[in-house]
Amino acid sequence: NISVGNASLQALRSAVPPKFACILLVGLPKVGKTTIGRHLIEELSADKLNWAFFSGGDHLRDTPVKPSPWDSTKEIFDALDKKLDAHIEDQGKNPIKGLIIDKQCRGTEELYYLTAMLKKKGLSLNGVIGLECNDDEELMTRLQLTGDDQTFKERCKFHRVIQTRIKDVAKSVGLWHAVNALDERAAVVNRVRSLVLGCSAQVPHKQLHPSSYSEDISAIVDNYETYANVMSTLFGLVRLTKHSFPGFVNYTPLGKNHLTKRFGLKDYVVRRKSDGAKYVLLYDETDLFLIPRHMRCVVKLSKDAWLGVPLASVGKFILDGELVRLAKEKIREKFLVSDVLCWREKGGTTNVVSRATWRERQERLT
Repeated sequence: NISVGNASLQALRSAVPPKFACILLVGLPKVGKTTIGRHLIEELSADKLNWAFFSGGDHLRDTPVKPSPWDSTKEIFDALDKKLDAHIEDQGKNPIKGLIIDKQCRGTEELYYLTAMLKKKGLSLNGVIGLECNDDEELMTRLQLTGDDQTFKERCKFHRVIQTRIKDVAKSVGLWHAVNALDERAAVVNRVRSLVLGCSAQVPHKQLHPSSYSEDISAIVDNYETYANVMSTLFGLVRLTKHSFPGFVNYTPLGKNHLTKRFGLKDYVVRRKSDGAKYVLLYDETDLFLIPRHMRCVVKLSKDAWLGVPLASVGKFILDGELVRLAKEKIREKFLVSDVLCWREKGGTTNVVSRATWRERQERLT
């Protein structure tokens, strides 16, 4: 099939017409994504335009212990997966024109998870509408917050960085559309409505591909279930109570007392400069995965990339290190291992390096 650029005409020409359009709403927390989405659905329904709405916040459980980010991601995507299946199954009896998805994205990685999920179901991401807010003071006034609420301002600054990255990625495939969220509510709803209907009428010419995630690493795993399972395996092995990166990241300066005989170093000290990026390497007895410091995605490696002991003879392990490009091999990436965080023998359930010294852990690597 040759795309004609219009969804209605494309449906007439295609043996398998598109089921319905999918539009993602993104923006800072409290900017009004859910409210705008619900208002828009009411307007479209009043005009006999059958659209559906999904809000990720409706599917987060209220638990005494804060869930891990990857568990929350899986919980919301599981709910979205069920909603998509229900609408696809019901298209013959009660067809919808499109689905508006309201989700607070933790990073650009979630765009890839969403795109892969939709593609698997024969759907496309037709547009990403960003509710932009560049005035913290006005937003705080609307939310009836005091002007000296520094915590809220820092939170906005953090999420604005994420929003900018999402904007750049969505722009790269022609999916980004911006709306000033600080305009009057009716004006915002009308603008979003125009964009939603416009996006749904066009066949997207490009979609995100895992290989375009970063120039520094191979293609990320774009299946959210695999991502969540790998992260759960990682923290199940290292047994950390907090969801912080398990690799070594604190390069603190050495004081003079560390170098005196009285406070002589009993183990080791490493001080070096590296142009690489911090990762941990996980082997779960089936596959090899690189996990970056931000822990929002994972990268699956070929077993052929492993140069150590035969994988068939070991159980699970986690190695700390850095992904670098060596001066003589700029087109190739290499993972330089610096430490062993976990090592289980074949068939074993115990981390045999949990109490090992640095020297003993290094011997494990040789």
